Amino acid sequence: MNISNLAIRRANLALFLLALLLPGCGAADQDEPVAAQVETPATDAYASVLEKYVDGRGMVDYKTLAANREPLDRYVKSLAALDAAAYEKWSHERRIAFWINAYNALTLETIIDHYPIKGGGWIREMRFPSNSIRQIDGVWDKLEHPVMGKKMTLDHIEHEILRKQFNAPRIHVALVCAAMGCPPLRREPYAGDRLSTQLDDQAKQFFANPKKFRIDRDEKKV
Repeated sequence: MNISNLAIRRANLALFLLALLLPGCGAADQDEPVAAQVETPATDAYASVLEKYVDGRGMVDYKTLAANREPLDRYVKSLAALDAAAYEKWSHERRIAFWINAYNALTLETIIDHYPIKGGGWIREMRFPSNSIRQIDGVWDKLEHPVMGKKMTLDHIEHEILRKQFNAPRIHVALVCAAMGCPPLRREPYAGDRLSTQLDDQAKQFFANPKKFRIDRDEKKV
């Protein structure tokens, strides 16, 4: 081997090693997955879930949804990947709609993640039905869900975001915690440009259902 060939090989080796050390140039970096941010959640996927698996009374076919969960998973992943900077540009109403949808969708995901629900111990089984969402340990205050790159519980979404950041009392007829006493789950996502109309309709449905809301005038109780 002559000197010129040896010099060329040494130079190529040096360039190869330098490429491995520089950010973004090495083979290891090319194999690392990059979490792409999105500017809007996959609401169409969530809409298809509500249309297919929720009936006119707001009851959910959890068994079938659990077997066909890809659209719901896609929507939930889009919540995690949502760009916070894009969210900040949205209208007040669109933000409220986003968080209501997020809460309801994450509740659905929690149910099918634990489907079929099993008893959470004899104390819970004595207090609640064996298939109640309350059998899931920490369902509202411990289980964390990624939204816009941050982990948060369902309680955090309801009490720290929706209740504290928005003056919107009607959210309580829209958030559905998968209990029979909850408002009915709407068969469409909430949308910023129709939010007030949707919430008004939810309130009418909730207050018209004596199984969910009634006034005992003799006892002066709601």
